[in-house]
Amino acid sequence: MTLMPDFHFGLDTAWWFSALYVVANMGLMVRFPKKSWMRFFGGTIIEADGDQGVHRSKIIDIISRFFWLSLVILVLFIPVRFHSALFYIGMTIFLISLGLYVLALIHFARTPIGEPAIGGFYRFSRNPIYFLNNIIWVGVGLATGSWLVLIYKCLGSLVQHWQILLEERFCTTKYGKSYERYMSHVPRYFGFPQQERDSA
Repeated sequence: MTLMPDFHFGLDTAWWFSALYVVANMGLMVRFPKKSWMRFFGGTIIEADGDQGVHRSKIIDIISRFFWLSLVILVLFIPVRFHSALFYIGMTIFLISLGLYVLALIHFARTPIGEPAIGGFYRFSRNPIYFLNNIIWVGVGLATGSWLVLIYKCLGSLVQHWQILLEERFCTTKYGKSYERYMSHVPRYFGFPQQERDSA
């Protein structure tokens, strides 16, 4: 593992990780109507808090997109450590998490407009797309042997966490008690759902 790799662009760099990731996301846009995927890629504007909430939401959304896009571009110039143990581990993590990520995107896009996504992977995570997106880039970081990718993704995940908190406020405002019950027994990131208790 190295902190500062030998930046260059070529067949030996991680551009194809970014290419597969972008193709997976673009495939959703081609396969489903715009109104389905815009709920995720379009960002969440928190209108319940008035102008201040909208402004804060927009800032966090812009920062989150910056980290996402710059990471996709950054790995274009980072060499892959082929035939190393870390490469095979990272590649395996990347392919598995990317496949699950696509399935989570499909489930989200198929959820009827106006309803929260609570089935499929959403039974084990309130934010499976975000969670799997993080695991994808951990795989890339390992495959490239780059601490820089891992550190950069960790910083982006902190911003992403603030975005998730805003989105959860949006969902509780929009869907009310039913979503609060869902939040009470399904983990924010990943885990086994807790048994929902009946109120006495």
